[in-house]
Amino acid sequence: MKFISFPLKVAEADRLRDRRDWKRAALAYQGAVTINPKAVSTWIQLGHALKESGDFAGAESAYLRALDLAPEDAEIALQLGHLFNRQDMQRDALAWYGKAARLKPDDAELLEHLRATLDMTEIADAHLAMKHGRFADARDILLRLIRDYARHDLCAMLGHAYKECGQFAEAEAAYEAYRRHLATAAPDAMYDYHLQSGHLKKIQRQYHCALSHYVRARELLQQQSARTRLAQEVNGEIGICIAALFPNLFARG
Repeated sequence: MKFISFPLKVAEADRLRDRRDWKRAALAYQGAVTINPKAVSTWIQLGHALKESGDFAGAESAYLRALDLAPEDAEIALQLGHLFNRQDMQRDALAWYGKAARLKPDDAELLEHLRATLDMTEIADAHLAMKHGRFADARDILLRLIRDYARHDLCAMLGHAYKECGQFAEAEAAYEAYRRHLATAAPDAMYDYHLQSGHLKKIQRQYHCALSHYVRARELLQQQSARTRLAQEVNGEIGICIAALFPNLFARG
């Protein structure tokens, strides 16, 4: 039997891959890693070929073998995320996307995959928990997402969950984190930080502080004429605070 070198075997596999002949490509890549079992990139290509041919278990094994050889390679974790997404196993995909993001936190494309999968899984769970009044469950989900995946855009929702749990100091800290996020990510939405902080302070009957936040929210909204309905809502909150602070102004003569 004629011996085929590793480079020739990989070249053969690559040609089959380029023709999208996935099953034969997988066999060729399998032959290549038999010759050189430490070839990380070839194990990855084997995983791709097996995935495309529908052998998901085999693809997982190939990717995990590559990961054993290169545990800090974010690309391998990303491919495992894609593999599980392909099987509609979003929670497993999320775990691998999260690992990839921790290994390569500045990769915008990778973070987009992570965010999209989060939206289908845990964020949906948090919204559902809030809707059904399971505020402690929502709080715990959101805390994990912010801690593990740097989803600072969820800090407002975390503040809401803390508020509904009666944890007012923690809610204030979450809203402050929301303010920092808005300052760089969405400065035009800063009115919402003041609106939510106003609600929090009103619940605690700290009407002076609530009034200050509502007035600032109105000032910011006045710069955005398209948000007239929300500005009217803020005016109503300002009226409630003034009535609480100066009840004699509204006393009947």
